[in-house]
Amino acid sequence: MLDRLAKTSFDVQMVDILVHPTELRQISDQLKSGAQKIGTALQAIDNDILSLKGDGFMGNCANAVQMHYAPKRDALLKAKNIVGHFSEDLILAASRFESADSNQISAYTMERRDLLGQEMQKRYEQLKNAGLVPATTDKFDSETAIGIVLLNPENRKVIEETAKKYGLDPALLAGAVTAEMDLDYDWKDGIQDGLGRIGIGLGDGPGVANVHNASLEFAIQYLKSHDLPGKDFAQTYDWSASNRSSFTGSVEGAAIVLAMYADAHGGVSTSDDMAVVWGAYKNGIKDFVLNDPGEGYASVEDFQNNIANGASGDFIMGTNAYYAQPYFEYFREAFSQPTPDVQYQNYPVPQIVPTPNPPITPSP
Repeated sequence: MLDRLAKTSFDVQMVDILVHPTELRQISDQLKSGAQKIGTALQAIDNDILSLKGDGFMGNCANAVQMHYAPKRDALLKAKNIVGHFSEDLILAASRFESADSNQISAYTMERRDLLGQEMQKRYEQLKNAGLVPATTDKFDSETAIGIVLLNPENRKVIEETAKKYGLDPALLAGAVTAEMDLDYDWKDGIQDGLGRIGIGLGDGPGVANVHNASLEFAIQYLKSHDLPGKDFAQTYDWSASNRSSFTGSVEGAAIVLAMYADAHGGVSTSDDMAVVWGAYKNGIKDFVLNDPGEGYASVEDFQNNIANGASGDFIMGTNAYYAQPYFEYFREAFSQPTPDVQYQNYPVPQIVPTPNPPITPSP
């Protein structure tokens, strides 16, 4: 239901909404408070159960009590995370309804975003008819991803400042992050990032930009050895799970990797170039990044000429690059505006932010 709420057309008027944004926010606050209470209760029980030692406890050994408690604790923790996630989805839906009613979106932005959606749908059908299937996920749609990356004033500032720090066109950075959110971010990534924000790092590619360890490690050294803008910032990048899972930390990681690929490409001057650089960011270049299979482009030379591995004809730049190219065209236009076209003051990145809990460690 929340997906339908979040994707409701901007033509919806406030009088047509059965549950108003203020009520959604109140319910969200109640859910968030409930999740925090679950976390507090778990913490208190943890302090009692996990501290047990010795062989005797009400006729049972401490290990048995702790192991009996573990699955129930995990179930409660999952429930708390789901409640927290649902709370953030309500905030997102409230923001969308408020935006629909306030008429903050200019005619240009609405029309341009509609055209972007139409163009991407057209390209998807072209690729499908050619037997090619670009990456897609349903956690975010293009409208929501653009809202989070560009129209949230705080996030736009992060994009612009980070791009400047690493000598990038902000359209390249915004387009890459938005493409990752729309096309390669699913519910498992949301859980991974929720845990990451409390310091629990799981798996590779955390954050909305899905920055992988091998690429980031290689890019940090590449910037240094090639004396690129931001090389000193890159050397002190914060590798903590909480930073890499945050919007700011993920955007910076993406900027470091994109700066490497933009340099290897010989520069970026068109939206096609940007789409190809993102294609390498996503699928790599053969024999370029250590420990990366590099399936996207067969050589650096092909990459520089916008020729993807095994591609030809209209799709020579690559399936995913061709599909995502309208994003980069959109952002090139958006960042050419002297001031933001639109601002969603309440357009947060949906987050799962569970209260920290220590891992189960049975007593010896």
